[in-house]
Amino acid sequence: RFCKPLQLEEYRVWLTPDGKMSAWSRAIEAERKLADLTHDQALKIATDFCKEQGGIDLTPVASPETKIKLIENGSVKQSHRTDHYFVWENQSRDYKGARLRTYVYISGNIVTEYNHSLHVPDSFDRKYNHIRSYNNLLSSIAQVLYAVLMGALLFTFVWALSTHQLRWRLALLLAGLSFLESVLSTANNWPVIIKAYDTSKAFQTYLIDSSIGAVVQALTAAAGTFVLIGGAEALYRKAFPEKLSLEAHFRAASLGSRQLFQSLCTGVAMFGVMLGWITFYYLTGRAMGVWSPLQMREVAVLSSVVPAWSSFTMAVEASVFEELLCRVLCLVLVQRLTKNFWIANLVQAIGWAFMHSNYPQEPAYVRGVELSFVGVAFGLLVRKFGILPSIIAHFTYNCLLGALPLLSP
Repeated sequence: RFCKPLQLEEYRVWLTPDGKMSAWSRAIEAERKLADLTHDQALKIATDFCKEQGGIDLTPVASPETKIKLIENGSVKQSHRTDHYFVWENQSRDYKGARLRTYVYISGNIVTEYNHSLHVPDSFDRKYNHIRSYNNLLSSIAQVLYAVLMGALLFTFVWALSTHQLRWRLALLLAGLSFLESVLSTANNWPVIIKAYDTSKAFQTYLIDSSIGAVVQALTAAAGTFVLIGGAEALYRKAFPEKLSLEAHFRAASLGSRQLFQSLCTGVAMFGVMLGWITFYYLTGRAMGVWSPLQMREVAVLSSVVPAWSSFTMAVEASVFEELLCRVLCLVLVQRLTKNFWIANLVQAIGWAFMHSNYPQEPAYVRGVELSFVGVAFGLLVRKFGILPSIIAHFTYNCLLGALPLLSP
C-alpha cells in the first residue's frame, strides 16, 4: 500500500507467493476530470495492462486455446469523465464450479483497478453460509453458559475480596504480565496497524490514537486478568485444599516438589493423548463426511514482526482463561449445586466444547463432540492432579495448532 497523509489517492498492490501481481488498485476522486475514451479505446488499455503488468494475454488471437471470454463489460458516467469496466473468464478449467476471472476498471483513461482471482459462485456462498449458520447457532447456545460464568466470576471475585481470600500479589503479578503481553502484541502487530492507516487523519495523530488504544486495551486485559485470577484462584484453593495453589507454583520452594513434577509430566502426557485422540477422531470421521481444514484464520499474522508470537500469546490466553473459567469455576460451582462431580464435569466439558462450534469443522456438531471428550478428561485431571496439567496440555496443543500453518510449505 502506498499513500500520503490527508490525501484520498493511494495505491495498493497484491502479489502472489511467486511474485506475480494478482491485484492492483488506485483510489482517486470520483469527481476528478480525466480524458473521455470510447469503450473500444478503454478495452485496448485494459488488455494492454493485463498483458504487460499481469502477464495475461486477453486478445482474441491469443486466447482460443485457453477459452478466455469477455463475459461482462459496461460504462459508468461520472461528473467529469466516463469510466469503463471489463470482466474476462477463463472457461478452459472448472474448479468445482468456480472459474478464474480477470477484472479491469478504467477511470477515464487510467487503470484504477485490476484483479485476477478465482470467482466463487454466489450459490456456493449461500450454501456455505447456510451450513455455517448451524455452527454459529450451536456456539451461540453455548455462549449462554459463558455469560452465566462471567457473572459467577464477578460474584466469586467479590466473595474473595470481602472474605480476604484474594491473593493480591499473584493477581497483580499476572495482571501485570497480561498488560505487558498486550503491549508487546501491539508492537508485534505494528506493521498491520500501519497498513490500516486512515489517510483522513494526520499520520502522527493516527499513531497517537493507535498507541492510546493499545494502552486502553492492555489495561482492560489486565483488569480482566486480575478479576479472573482473584476470583478463580480463591475458589480453587477452597475447593482443592490438598493441591498446590496457583500462587505456590511461583515459589522457589515448590519447584522441586513431587506434586509439581507430577503435574508437569501429566500435562505433557495429556498433550500427547489429546493429539492422538484428535488425529484418530478426524481420520476415522473422514469416512463419515467429517471435514476440518488446515488454514490461517488470521492472515495478517504473517505480516507481524514475529508471526509465532501470536501463536504463543493466544495459546497462553486460551489455556489460562478457559481452564480457570470452565475447569475451576464451572466445575466447582455446578458440583456444589448438584452434589455430583460427574454431572458437573459433563456440564463444563460440553459447554466448553460447543463454545468452539463456530470453527470451520463440519458437520456443525463435530467440534463440540470432539472437545467434549477432551473436556471430560481435563476435568478428571483437575480432580486428580490439580489445574496445572490441563493448562499445560491446553497450551501446548493450541500453540501447535497456531504454529502449524506457519510451518506449512
